[in-house]
Amino acid sequence: MNKNHNDGIPHLRKKGTATRLIVAGAGFTLSFAPKLGEDFNVEILTLDEGRFENSKWIPSRCLNGDEPQAGRLVYMGDELGVCKVKVYSYP
Repeated sequence: MNKNHNDGIPHLRKKGTATRLIVAGAGFTLSFAPKLGEDFNVEILTLDEGRFENSKWIPSRCLNGDEPQAGRLVYMGDELGVCKVKVYSYP
């Protein structure tokens, strides 16, 4: 995670070959890469912006994997935000 000026709070949940994350915060960019020594690619499959209201997810914008920074970065701007990200890996 590349932190610019504020701290983000990521939460990670793994399911099958895809990894789902809830990312919250402001002022940072999150990038994805395999563990050191592993030879595969990691990219964003979907990115859903939104908010939680009474513990229920309310989506506001849904992006395909190639839309958020060419499928490689999650950019959290200066305003506090929340998004759900699904990443996947391939050889």
